[in-house]
Amino acid sequence: MGGDLRNAPDAAAPRLMVRALRDPDGANLDRVQMIKGWIDAEDETFERVYDIAVSGDRMIGEVGRAREPVGSAVDIDNATFTNMIGAATLEAIWEDPDFDPAEDAFYYVRVIEIPKPRWTTYDAAFYDIPLPDGVPPTTQHRAYTSPIWYSATNWMVDDSGAVLGGHQLMWEPVFSGAIVWRPLPNEMIGLGCQKD
Repeated sequence: MGGDLRNAPDAAAPRLMVRALRDPDGANLDRVQMIKGWIDAEDETFERVYDIAVSGDRMIGEVGRAREPVGSAVDIDNATFTNMIGAATLEAIWEDPDFDPAEDAFYYVRVIEIPKPRWTTYDAAFYDIPLPDGVPPTTQHRAYTSPIWYSATNWMVDDSGAVLGGHQLMWEPVFSGAIVWRPLPNEMIGLGCQKD
């Protein structure tokens, strides 16, 4: 993931297909989030987090967040965890519900694992010492993607509609009218690519 998006057709909101898999030796996944940041007409910056896929029977509410936590399968005394909760994979197709084609924006994905013992918990179990005060015994590791940038201005497109260099992502219908972003092959970028 990552790149630049320009020329939204008919001001269509972007749709992203996201699939996350847990590390083969790691913890199951709690949730996948889309983080959107944007600049409004008054040059004020904003950021919003959307839960787009959650494990278990939890529901994503109307405000785009699942309020119920995933739970915990951590044995704090022994500094172990099991993958009895969460999911090995999570996937979603997400469309920006608040897209404004006149506002510059960025999007990136954050994947959150189920709780695991914090390093201080591992040390406490290994050295048979008490857990430190004021430090949570568990943590949830996170992974982030590179951002996709949406530019409301078309400064990388010349008068003929050709894309001028750089790593570009253009709108492309994929199936059932869905719009997703696909990278243009480097050889097309070097030659210049006509927009449809």
